[in-house]
Amino acid sequence: ETVAPADQAQVPTTEPIDTTEWTKTGGQLGSQPGGTYTDPDGNKWYVKQSKTPEHAANELLAGALYDAAGVKIIKPTAVTTDGKPGTATKWVEGVGPKPDKTKASGFLLSEDFVIDAWLANWDVIGLNYDNIMQPGNIRTDFGGALLFRAQGEPKGNLFGNTVGELNSLLDPKVNAQSASVFKNITLD
Repeated sequence: ETVAPADQAQVPTTEPIDTTEWTKTGGQLGSQPGGTYTDPDGNKWYVKQSKTPEHAANELLAGALYDAAGVKIIKPTAVTTDGKPGTATKWVEGVGPKPDKTKASGFLLSEDFVIDAWLANWDVIGLNYDNIMQPGNIRTDFGGALLFRAQGEPKGNLFGNTVGELNSLLDPKVNAQSASVFKNITLD
């Protein structure tokens, strides 16, 4: 098998799933418009709208990179809701956010801290400690990773070749939520 040169490589894409036929069963959980939905096959999903198509693609890429690095995640899927781009994650029964920093296992989360920093996931913990699903320390919601802030604003020059998040995710003045959960790890 031959490999195409990088300038000819095709990035696999998936057409977004249109959620028009899905039934909304619950309200918004995070900072982006969204809610819980049930698809025609009876599967439950959490769907959120992205600010732009680029923000949605960025979140999908961040999820794929977490997955490739072996981090436990709930994989996002590309969707459109009311014609707007977004992402959806399948609802996993028995797994959910524990919006209490004392219930997140900081030690186990620390195993993947370098990946969080590498992906510049400023929202890894979530404003209300709700982006880590328990049990199992499963990461979800990658809207604040890579090029964008959680609500879809570009990070601009705050994202680049230097992984400043190795420090900022540990600094309570910069990110109180992540610093409180990752407080026992050191750069060593």
